[in-house]
Amino acid sequence: MHGHIEPERVLGKGRSGVVYEVEHPTRKHTCALKVFAPLDEGALSRMRADFDALSRLEHPNLVRLFAFEVENDRVHLWMERVSGTDFVRYCRDDGGEEKEREHLFFGQVVQPLGRSAFSAVRDEAGFARLRLALLGAARGLDALHARGLVHGDVRPANLLVDPSGRAVLLDLLSEHAPSSPERFAGTAAYMAPEHGRGEVAGPATDMYSLGVVLFEALTGELPFVGSGREIFIRKNTVSAPRPSLLLPRVPS
Repeated sequence: MHGHIEPERVLGKGRSGVVYEVEHPTRKHTCALKVFAPLDEGALSRMRADFDALSRLEHPNLVRLFAFEVENDRVHLWMERVSGTDFVRYCRDDGGEEKEREHLFFGQVVQPLGRSAFSAVRDEAGFARLRLALLGAARGLDALHARGLVHGDVRPANLLVDPSGRAVLLDLLSEHAPSSPERFAGTAAYMAPEHGRGEVAGPATDMYSLGVVLFEALTGELPFVGSGREIFIRKNTVSAPRPSLLLPRVPS
């Protein structure tokens, strides 16, 4: 890998590539190194242009991008190593506990009679964590949108909160160019209804996805579940339940 560099551990894997924790050879500190799957020339060109724009964008709520290198048709992206917890786990403070999950069908809760499927954020400290993290996430997206860029894949795995409470948006650079309105690389549960209709993505689509993340952080559930097609049908035909109806303690 990348000459003499040896990864310390794998941070994550996905369709687009693998992210490693690596000691940078010149920066002398730990970075995240994403090695993308082989790309065609068109995708390489788009990614290089987007890297040039994103690497100049310094914002505390956006992951820092350091270097863009190509080796054997594979992009090697050096970026800030963010240590933290995904947005939903951070706000709910579940301690990693798994619970029996209930689901929604056409916006309605499916559950045994007399038993709530939802557990509220536990205390005021939880709401305080959520407010701070949500504000940071929104500010990060606003900084992207001000440059004419769309994230396109806002979900808990791409939104970490470090021990200080700083929310950081990850996965800014993709083989699907964030400067392109056709970047529909997200996960159906978090994507906006217009994605399913093939409409142009914009700032509002990112904010919709952040709203889904907020819903999940508050209730512990997603507003719509099912296959990708089922989710988009429901999103375009019925409304999600209001969190205030499920959790009366949610501040207005």
